[in-house]
Amino acid sequence: MNRRLSIIIALLAALSSLTAFAQDTATNTSAGLDRNSLELIVRKNIFDPTRVGIRPVGRRAPAMESFTFCGGAFDGPHAVAFFFGAGASNKPLRPGDTINGFKVSDITFNSVKVQSASGPPQNLAMGMSMRREPNGPWKPSAQPVEAEPAAPAADASTVALPASAANESDIIKRLKARHDED
Repeated sequence: MNRRLSIIIALLAALSSLTAFAQDTATNTSAGLDRNSLELIVRKNIFDPTRVGIRPVGRRAPAMESFTFCGGAFDGPHAVAFFFGAGASNKPLRPGDTINGFKVSDITFNSVKVQSASGPPQNLAMGMSMRREPNGPWKPSAQPVEAEPAAPAADASTVALPASAANESDIIKRLKARHDED
């Protein structure tokens, strides 16, 4: 009987300590659920679709301006050039038109010559860009621009060109071979 009594007393002591712990936890939980304690979760909510990262304070790199030659085509009897980027419009440029102070001349399918008023003429192959830092000189660059070109406005007489000979699909290769045979 003594043994049973000691087990019952041990169980009662354990239960009383558990209820004291539960009361203490409930007291702490209700005090911890105020707005200040949840501020971190609200501020850094990873599920918020409008969330933006924290930008470091300091000097920003100057924005680079650029325009890229996309390709040439024929609009009836006239050659036209397509550009995208700074100063480019959605319409094709003909010889004599200007883009960012450069006069367009000598348009072929894969290259264009542009002439600035103060410098030597620049030959741009398809995919090449002219770049400059703010108020700096324009310089040719073979690096592709990150932005995708907007589809140029085309009418029925405008013929689009493939991106490059290295990226031609089998259909374009067969069409070129058929064209060369004729």
